[in-house]
Amino acid sequence: MTYRAGLLILTVAASMASFNGLIVRSMESADAYQVVVVRHLFMAAGLFLIAVLRSRAGGYRFTIALGMPGLVACISYGIGSITFILALAHTTVAQTLLIITALPVTTAIMARIFLKESVRPIAWFAMAGTIVGIVIMAGSIGEGGSIYGFIMAVMTVATMTYFAVGLRWGRETDMIPPIALGSLVAAFGAALISPSAPFDVSLHDFTVLMVWGGVWSTVMILFFILASRTVPGGEMMLFIALEAALGPLWVWLAYDEVPTVATLAGGALVLACVIGFAISGMRRPAGEQT
Repeated sequence: MTYRAGLLILTVAASMASFNGLIVRSMESADAYQVVVVRHLFMAAGLFLIAVLRSRAGGYRFTIALGMPGLVACISYGIGSITFILALAHTTVAQTLLIITALPVTTAIMARIFLKESVRPIAWFAMAGTIVGIVIMAGSIGEGGSIYGFIMAVMTVATMTYFAVGLRWGRETDMIPPIALGSLVAAFGAALISPSAPFDVSLHDFTVLMVWGGVWSTVMILFFILASRTVPGGEMMLFIALEAALGPLWVWLAYDEVPTVATLAGGALVLACVIGFAISGMRRPAGEQT
C-alpha cells in the first residue's frame, strides 16, 4: 500500500469515527459500561471472523501470537475504549473530542522516542494549526461536563497514544487478532466494574450496539490497521482531529447539543488543517512508500 492510499483510508476511518458521539447519544437506556460491553463483544467477533477468513483465503492456519507490539496495542486499546465511552457519558461530545485532539502530538513524540520515526515538516505545521483550533475551541470548556469526564478523556489520550505506537511497531505483522483481544479486554473490564447488569439493555440499544460494534467499528479499525502500515504514527493520529471537528456537528444536528461559536470556529480550523495535510500527501508520487 502507498502512503497516498494510507491517507485516503485514514480520512474515511476518521470520518466514520466522528459518528461515535452521535451513536452514544442515541442510546435509550444503556449506560456507559453496557455500551462498552455489548459493542466490544460484537467488535471482537467481527475482527476474529475477518482474521479467520483471511487466514483461510491465504492458505495458512489462524493463530494468535502476541508479541510486544500486539500486547501494547491490545492492552492500550482495551483500556482506552472504556475511558473514551466514560468520557462521552460524563461530559459533552465537543469537550471530549477537544481533549483527544492532543493525540497527534503525543503520538508523534512517543513514535519518535520509541520507533525513531520522522514526521513530514508539513505535518508539524498541520499539528500547530490544529492546536490553535483546539485553543479556540477551549473557550467552551467550562460549559457543562465534569472533572471525571475530563480525567477519562485525558486517560484516553494516554492509552490511545500507545495504541497507535503499537500499531506502527507491529505493522509488519497481522494486528487484527491483538485488537480483537483488546476489544475483549474492554468488554470484560467494563463488565467487571459495571454497577448494572451488562446485558440488561433495550432491543433498540442492543441492535444499535450490534451494528456499531460488529460492522461499523470493525471496518473502521481495519482501516486504521491498514493505514498504519504506511503512515507514521504522528501523522496517522492527526486524522483524529477530523473526529473532533465533525463529531459535535452530527450531535448538534440530531440532538440539538448546540456547540458554541468557539467550538465551530476552532473545529473549522482543525478541519482545514487536516484536509490541507491530506491534500499535500495526495500530491506525493503515487508509488512512494513511507
